[in-house]
Amino acid sequence: QFGNFLIGALVGRIGPNGTPFKVGDRFKGVADRDGNLCLAIAIQPGNGQNNTGEYKVQVTSRDIP
Repeated sequence: QFGNFLIGALVGRIGPNGTPFKVGDRFKGVADRDGNLCLAIAIQPGNGQNNTGEYKVQVTSRDIP
């Protein structure tokens, strides 16, 4: 579950228990925990099988002192 976001929104979460956040068309932030970055598209409940298309995502990571 990725929360209550507008249909089609790109949503992220850090780790399996992280709080979902809107990525949108641009996001700049610092992770508040270690873990895998999970990305998902917000879909209308019960309508996930009828969606087509693609999103191109670029992720840049760097160490923060």
